[in-house]
Order: sequence, then C-alpha cells, then structure tokens
Amino acid sequence: MDPASIHIEVEGLLTRARDVTADGEPDPSEIIPRQAQLLEQAHDLLVQALATVDKI
Repeated sequence: MDPASIHIEVEGLLTRARDVTADGEPDPSEIIPRQAQLLEQAHDLLVQALATVDKI
C-alpha cells in the first residue's frame, strides 16, 4: 500500500464525514450514522494498512 494513496483516501473519507451536513438538508437522524459509517471506513483502511506493514 502506498502511503500517499492511503493519506488521500483517508482524507477524502474525513472530508465527506465533515461535509455530511452540507449535502442539502439531510434528516438530522441520518447525520451521525452517516458520519460513523465514513469514520469506520477510514478506520478499516488504516487497520488494513497497518496489517500490511506488519507483514513486511
């Protein structure tokens, strides 16, 4: 895994998590679950990268 691509992907997910409320008029009950989903994706990506590094 390329560190630069990991950084770009994680930054993109974090930006989307911050911008959830900017997507029109979202239902307030959907904001936190959507942010949680995006943060979980970022977490999974970082865990995957660490697992790859551990194998090297």
